[in-house]
Parts: sequence; C-alpha cells; structure tokens
Amino acid sequence: MRALIALALAALAAACSDDETHPPEFSPDANVAQPRTCAEVRKGEVKGGAVWVEAAPAACGPNAQECPVFDLDAFTGICRQGVPYATCKEGRWVVHCNQDAGVSDAGSTDAGVTDAESD
Repeated sequence: MRALIALALAALAAACSDDETHPPEFSPDANVAQPRTCAEVRKGEVKGGAVWVEAAPAACGPNAQECPVFDLDAFTGICRQGVPYATCKEGRWVVHCNQDAGVSDAGSTDAGVTDAESD
C-alpha cells in the first residue's frame, strides 16, 4: 500500500514540474506602458482629454480608478461644469468632469442648523 502511495505521489510530482503545462511567466516589454501613480498624474498635463506624463499618454491600472486634479493649475478650465478628476479608462488616464462634486445635498441639514418651523 505504501509503495502504491509513493508511486502515485512521484507521478503527481513529475506532472506538476512539467514546464509545458504552465503558462509562461509575464515579463513586460517595451510595448507595455508603465502604469502611472496619482502623484505622477498630478504632475502631468492634458492633451485632447488625456493625461500625459513625460511626453507620453499616462497608462493606468484598474478601470474607474480616480485621482483628484481639480486643485492644480494645469487642469483648471478643462471642465465647463463640474470638477476635473483624472480617471482610469481602458488603460489610460483621462480627464472626467464630475458634475456632482462640490454640490451639497439639498435634502440634508447640518446638525447645528435648526428648522424654523420645528419650534
């Protein structure tokens, strides 16, 4: 019985070590752009709605990742309405104008403010 188990484990180990059954390890090449951090994006500039860093379109990681840029001179005046944010879309940082940013919710009241009709 022990010999059978040892033989099965040896066969399993041999199958697991076969390089042909494993996909090749990912290694980036010159065609893959390095994702830029938010700190790098904040130092970039806007060209045609895309964020450029070091004279190239800035690559990013996961879609919908955001980076606040509304407080930077390089991004001032980009949005006709709303507040500019850099957003990751399809592997590139692009500028998105958030229409809701900075708009207070009309239905909420501050804790320190009392309603005149509640007295």
